[in-house]
This record gives sequence, structure tokens and C-alpha cells, in this order.
Amino acid sequence: MIVTPILLLATALLGGPVPDGDAVVRAAHAKYAGKWPTSYTYLQKTLLPDGRLETWYTAVQLPGLQRVDVAPALTGRAMIYRRDSLYTYGARKTKTRSWWPNSFLTLLGDIHVAPPAETSRRLRQFGYNMAKTHEEVWQGKRVIVVGALAGDLKSKQFWLEKDRLILVRLIEPNAADPRRPLDAHIEGYEKAGGGWMERTIRIHLGGQIAQLEEVNDLQLNVRHDMSMFDPGPYQLPEWVGPLQDIWGSPTRVR
Repeated sequence: MIVTPILLLATALLGGPVPDGDAVVRAAHAKYAGKWPTSYTYLQKTLLPDGRLETWYTAVQLPGLQRVDVAPALTGRAMIYRRDSLYTYGARKTKTRSWWPNSFLTLLGDIHVAPPAETSRRLRQFGYNMAKTHEEVWQGKRVIVVGALAGDLKSKQFWLEKDRLILVRLIEPNAADPRRPLDAHIEGYEKAGGGWMERTIRIHLGGQIAQLEEVNDLQLNVRHDMSMFDPGPYQLPEWVGPLQDIWGSPTRVR
């Protein structure tokens, strides 16, 4: 009998051993192979720790590409994620270029689209221990935790709902302030093409809500101008139009 990734998880459902992280990644990919949306845009309502609201115009091309333009247009603010790198812009000029392990992009999208071996390699590079797994109940549903053993809420780890194999929780140590580890709750999934799209991400630091992200106006199967993901001179993508500040203050400039 051929043992498939889905069969491994089915065995675990019947009380068998929890598969390792590599098997979980393979199963998450196999479940949605050829079905998960790979190109889309949305407007994100972002509540920041100081109480400010911002409008983020977000474009995604899986695997590994994401661009966020922050309204209003006159700020010239943007973030480009290219796999493991982050480029930030302000006042229409490049501000920073850095290595950035974007666990959210990898686990919300790439895990279902990219070759599983590549996803596992990157997750190891990000600091997840793929050999450590266990099961939990989270918000009334069974989940598989990768990166930690039972009782460990300090190690870097991601939680996938066992049925749909989608990300519902992400825990990461905070190197800048060890007393305030990141604990993100991903909620409100809705069907999106052959996959699922989260509607809300609640990011906690040290147990306190630090950032709230809400997805609005999701558009699937978008034909992107791929040049907008290039980390060159700042240029406002055509799809965002005037980059209106829907939720924030239209006079805010930083």
C-alpha cells in the first residue's frame, strides 16, 4: 500500500502517532495541489499598537511574493516581501533591505503551493524544529502543532487545523523583547476558490493585543504586473489607483 501524506494524517486521526513536520507540510500541499489561489489582492484594515488605523493595499503572488502599499499615496510607504527578503519604502525612497523570515506568507500561502521540500527547508531556516510535533485542541477543533512538544508555548511553532490543514496559530519568540513573545491567532476563514482565506489576524505580544488585521475586498486570479514585486525604485502599482486612505487619517504623513 502506498502511504500518502493524507493517509498519514488519517492514521493520526485514529489515534496513531503524530507525523513529523515534513509529513505535515507534504499533506498541506497535497490537499490543495493545483487548487489554492496563487494571485490575489485585498484591502487590509490594520489597527496598530498605538491605536492608529491604516489602509494597506496588498497584492500577493504565490509562492513567495507580497507587496503592501500603505495609504495615503503621499507617504510613499510600501513593503515588498520576496521570499526571505524585505524591502521597505518611505517618502518614495528605499529605506531598508533585510533578510526577513516571513512565516505568515510561507504558512498562509506557500505551504499549499510551493514544493513541500522547499517549504520545509525554509521553515527550518526560519528556526522551526520540524521533528517536534503534537496535537492540541484549539477553539474547539483538533490541530497539529509543529515546532514544539506538548506543554511548550515558548518555542517557535505553527498550528494547523487538522481537518483543513490551514494555519490557525503562530507562536514566535521576540528577540527584541523576550518578555513579549508573538502569538498570532488567524481566524474567520472563508472559502476562496479552491482554498481558504483568513479574514482576521490578531497579533499578541506578551499576551496583549498589538495589531489587528482585517481582510476586505478580496479579488482572486488577478493578473499582476510582476514588476511591482521588483525591489527597484519606488513606483505606485497601477491597481491601487489613487491609494485612498479608507480607514486612517487622510492628513497623516510619516
